[in-house]
Parts: sequence; structure tokens; C-alpha cells
Amino acid sequence: MDAPSPTVLDIPHGLPARGVVTAPRSKSHAIRLLVAASLADGVSTIWHLPDADDVRAVLRALRALGIAIHEQGPEVLVHGCAGRLPERPGASGGSDVVLDVGGSGTGLRVLAAVCCLGRGPYVLDGDASLRARPVGSVLDVVRGLGCEARTTDGRPPLRISGGPARRLPSGLACPDVSMSSQPLTALLLTAAALREGTLDLRVPRAHASLGYVDLTLDVLAAFGVPHVRDDAVPASGGGSRTVLRSQGGGLRAADATVEGDWSSAAYLLAAAAVSGGDVSVTGLGRDSSQPDARILGILEQMGALTDGGEHAVRCRGTGRLRGVRVSLRGAPDLAPLVGALGCVAEGETEVVEAPHLRIKESDRIASIVAAARAVGRPAREREDGFVIEGRAATGGLVDPRGDHRIAMAFAVAGLAIPDVRLCDAGCVAKSYPGFWRDLGRLSGMGDASA
Repeated sequence: MDAPSPTVLDIPHGLPARGVVTAPRSKSHAIRLLVAASLADGVSTIWHLPDADDVRAVLRALRALGIAIHEQGPEVLVHGCAGRLPERPGASGGSDVVLDVGGSGTGLRVLAAVCCLGRGPYVLDGDASLRARPVGSVLDVVRGLGCEARTTDGRPPLRISGGPARRLPSGLACPDVSMSSQPLTALLLTAAALREGTLDLRVPRAHASLGYVDLTLDVLAAFGVPHVRDDAVPASGGGSRTVLRSQGGGLRAADATVEGDWSSAAYLLAAAAVSGGDVSVTGLGRDSSQPDARILGILEQMGALTDGGEHAVRCRGTGRLRGVRVSLRGAPDLAPLVGALGCVAEGETEVVEAPHLRIKESDRIASIVAAARAVGRPAREREDGFVIEGRAATGGLVDPRGDHRIAMAFAVAGLAIPDVRLCDAGCVAKSYPGFWRDLGRLSGMGDASA
């Protein structure tokens, strides 16, 4: 694994962000499309795959599983395995097939379940940041599908053996989604590849980021696997709020285009809000299931002006932002940006109901508070979020702790706070390799990382 760059970057300050930029493609959508296409029957075409590190890691892992994937310019051809992972050389003799997913938590959890469709044994591993993150309830998914799973103190590397699963066991329960929805996404994608059985899950009220499950359901529908979602189920009997039902039968090959990424676009829109600028982002669908589309409402609540149509959105700064209190249980990836906006806003900014921020690429509650203090703003941790008080008047050196979202969020804050410096600027490549180019163009400074 490459060591983080020691370079310290001075954030350009004082110019309003203005212009039109195309949203990068969504890594969350891309990973789900790649996995669905790999498990489908036939050859699928995926258009406009992003060049993010997480997506590249999942591509490598799928190829290590024996999936044939050919990249031809903007299109990627995926030869699906029809729900049966190819026999790998040495696997039948007990040798491990090693999958390196880099820093991708989504890749780790989803592919752990997918490995139940092969003979294995498989070992899933990644970089130092991934090895520090708990595997969570995906272990229950793997075991529920009839396979064995072993970890090191509940963290990667993760070894899976005992497959292949050929039908859905009866009575499968919804995995624990209190800290992450990814185990449920892993189960839904893998279950869809099985030819026999029906999935009937009750999803508890206490969930994290369930909007990403909606994104998974949209992908499955594109590959011919419809789901019935009933949100009207009474809350009695364990507090269930949603029932998901799926009939087995396998996925069908499809052609699909990766959506524009709301998670990345949020930083560009916020750049206008903090600097008094005017930014339009094209390539976004307002009807997307991506949870981070919530950023428009948050920016409006803080005092910015937003509007847009079917394919583009716009944000205009008014020269003044006010603090907010917001629950980010369903959209935790917005927390670093809300924290950075709070460093520019007047009054107090508070994020609540997001304890799962502790187990992201960094402990994001601690990282956000440390970054806010670094730019001169009083801040404190909460068990389920953080509080940022008073407007920052001076900048300082921000260490994103290798976390791409902390780096991008406080780069945006640096447009409005003088003398903000950022180390390890290259960590943004995990999700948004073109971030510095786009931010530099909008701020009139060229490529901000050059």
C-alpha cells in the first residue's frame, strides 16, 4: 500500500466559487452495478465507471474471483457468472483466493457475501484503514447463507469457506443495520443471484443509511429482480418499519449508466454557499435514491439559495450562513461537510443520531472536531455526533487523518476561512480523484493541487 503524501496544500481563499461543473459518477452506484453485472446471466454493459480508488479495488477483486471484465473507453463489459463463481485455480485444493479491496468498506462487506456463491476458501483484506474497521453483521449474512467466516477480533482479514450456496435458506433474518446498511445490501445482491427461494425481511426502525438500500433495490430492478417494499407494516413485534420481499430466480444482464454522485457534488455546491458564489452541477437526478441529495435542504436551512431541474442543480451563496441542528442517521457521509459548513456559519451547528460515524474511514466524530479546532472553532464530541460553536476567524493546519471526506469538506471551508492548510491532499482519490481540479476551476485558481 502506498504511504499518504506528506504534501501540505494551501487552500485558495477569498474568491467566490463560480461556474458550471459536471458531477463525478457515483462510486456507491458503480460498485452495486459491477457486482450485479458480475452475478447476472450474460454480458452487461456499464457506462461511465468512475476512476475512484474504491471502484478500482472492487474491479480487481471481481477479476480475482474469475469474473471477466473488459474496459473499452466509457463502457465496461462484464461477463456474468449466472450466480456461480468460477472455480479458481487452487481453490479446490484448499488454497486461499485472496481479494484485496483496498480501503473499500462497501467492497469488503458486499463481496464477503458474494464469496458464498463460490467454493473458496476466500480471504478478503485491505489497507490499514480497512483493517481498523469492524466487519459488522456481514458475518451473520455469510453464516446465514451456510458458509463459515473467521476474522481477527471482528476486523479484516476475513476468511470465508464452506460454499457454494445454491438456494436461499428459509427463515433468513435481516442483519443488524443499526451501524451500517451495507450487510443488508450484501444479502440482497447475493440472494438475488440464487435460483431458488424467497427473501422476506423485516427491517427494524433503528437503522443506519437505509437510503443506500433503496439504491441497491434500484440496481436489482435494473437487472430484472423486482422487490416489494411495504413501509406500512405496523411497528409492533420488534419495531419493524419495512418489509422487503424478493423471489429468487437470478439476475439478467443489463445495460446501465452510473449516476452522477450527490456525495461528491455536495462539496461543489457548498463551495458556492461558503464563498458567496454561484455554482451549477450538471448530471444529477433529483429523483435519485442517493441519501446525500439531502444536501440541498441542509444548504437552504443554513441560508443558501438552491434550485434546479431534472438534470442539474444550482447553489448561490448569500454571504451569510447560520448554524443548524440536523440528524444524519440516514446520510452520515454528509457529516464532515456539515461540520465544515458549521465552521463558517454563525451560531451553533450540531449533528445528532449518527453514532456510526465512529466506524468510517476514520473516527469521523473525533476527526471533525479536531479539524474544527484546527481552524480556530470551539467544538466538542457527542456520543452520537458533534457540536461546533462560534465562527472561525483564523485558519490552521488540518490533518484529515487519511479520510477523503474530511479533506474535501475542510478544503471547502478554506474558501471562506483564511490560511487553511491541508495535509495528505491525495486521499481524496478514494472517491473523487478530480476534486482539486474541479474546486480550482470554480475558485478561479486552476488546479488547486498543482
